[in-house]
Amino acid sequence: MAVFQNMSHKELQKAAEEGNTHAQLLLGLMYLKALGVPKDKRDPLEWIQKAADNGNVEAVLVLSYMYETGDGVPRDEGKALEWIQKAADQGNIIAQHSLNRRGISGDVPKAKEGRKAARQAKKTAEQGF
Repeated sequence: MAVFQNMSHKELQKAAEEGNTHAQLLLGLMYLKALGVPKDKRDPLEWIQKAADNGNVEAVLVLSYMYETGDGVPRDEGKALEWIQKAADQGNIIAQHSLNRRGISGDVPKAKEGRKAARQAKKTAEQGF
């Protein structure tokens, strides 16, 4: 995302509107944290969600974090887990490790989820994490 470092807000907005997922994520984070823009100017979730829906795995992780902590959205463990699962399904090793930890610690209910956690642990180990 270093490419966007020297862009004006207007240029970043244009890149986001043209479908650049990194610009969408960055714009959403700017609105979420009021970085160079008023905090209430736009809905940060709109841009972060758009980036996630367009395949940006970092945006998927950000959404998981937002729902897990209640940062910018109502806290929702179920949605947080859904988003972390999506990131894991996209091959993100951090998300895979997080699911593995949750399965082992009992945060993910049901035997079916336990089997899913075991498969996830294997994937994580295969990637050297």
